[in-house]
Amino acid sequence: MSAITLARYPVRLDGETADVGDAEELVVLLDVLNGRCDREVLSQLSPHLPQIIRKPSDLPLLMRGLGRDDQIFLVEAMGDFLADALQTARHLRELLATIAEPQVRLSVIETLGGPGLRKLIVTARDLSGALEWTYAHRSRRLLELLGADYLRRLIRHGDDLALALNALADDAQRALFDSIGFARVAELTRNARDLALLLRALPPAISATLLDQFDRRQLVEIIGDRRAWLYLYNRIRPDEAVQLLAKLGADNAL
Repeated sequence: MSAITLARYPVRLDGETADVGDAEELVVLLDVLNGRCDREVLSQLSPHLPQIIRKPSDLPLLMRGLGRDDQIFLVEAMGDFLADALQTARHLRELLATIAEPQVRLSVIETLGGPGLRKLIVTARDLSGALEWTYAHRSRRLLELLGADYLRRLIRHGDDLALALNALADDAQRALFDSIGFARVAELTRNARDLALLLRALPPAISATLLDQFDRRQLVEIIGDRRAWLYLYNRIRPDEAVQLLAKLGADNAL
């Protein structure tokens, strides 16, 4: 069986030509040039970068040696092939974790777009992992690109939602609730554990709004019995306990 021939792509600088076949060779070339011609090299290879960057480890390897603007150039040059290069949500999270500049993280999110993000993020844990490294308006943009319908399919239970909420700041939590709908969140809450996880992840203003969605019958079904109530009571704030007791009524039969 004949060996697979690696395609090679020329880079011409100062009358010299070097051929690049994979990400490791590109890193070596950039190291030799010591940062003097990073953009020129990337520009010449731009049409071929999706063929050069083929493994999830290739992007972090290249990004480490580039400045912010060249990192953005590299990400954008990958275009629709970025999701294929990353392959999984774990590799997306690892890439985001290696990036220091917020603008570069935003570039990754925008370049992936809705289709690329939905290809990589297929579970609630995937979503939580990506949100952990996005922060601020980048988190909101990621949620926006995934889309409300996809988020509703992705988040199937209260503990799924709690995973995502724990990775978000207050304003992004509100954006997630707005996408899913507070009433839908109430439907996802199956038991006292789900409710405890949700309330522990939320600031007072949002937790109060969530608790307003439940009537007494729903709460009795969710909490179930006194043992479940004690489990919940020991994990929530006093103001949340007061709001719950008011909804259950002083003569509740838990």
